Amino acid sequence: MIEGPPRERQWISWLYVVIWSLIIFVTIPLARVIQEFVYQHWGREIFAYVVMAAILIALVASAVYIRHNRPASRAKYLWLLAVAVIFFGYTIELGKGSPEEAIHFVQYGLLGFLVYRTLSHRLWDFSIFLAAAIICGIIGTIGEVI
Repeated sequence: MIEGPPRERQWISWLYVVIWSLIIFVTIPLARVIQEFVYQHWGREIFAYVVMAAILIALVASAVYIRHNRPASRAKYLWLLAVAVIFFGYTIELGKGSPEEAIHFVQYGLLGFLVYRTLSHRLWDFSIFLAAAIICGIIGTIGEVI
């Protein structure tokens, strides 16, 4: 999947991006209701715990993927660990003030993955990262405007 273009047609990959973006947009008006429900039933810190669990799952899944599909060097694992530690640290910091904001890491992390995957139908150089960042930035900006 990451080593080459996805198997499905490009428009299907774009459809995944659109669907996930719509899910993000649709949940915006419900955010306060969801937040209050979670606060009352599980406490506000659950947001940070869910994000930390997602980071750990992504770290393990990525490490397994690298081990099975690529020639593994220690540098790849160290970069992966460094990124996970940075996001983990930010999640802990957000947990002190606004733990619900950490959910954005999961929302936009998945969006970034889907956009990267979609762009991989046609792009295979460094420009894929710039294009993915621009697309995700535009979608994130639309979400903030909403």
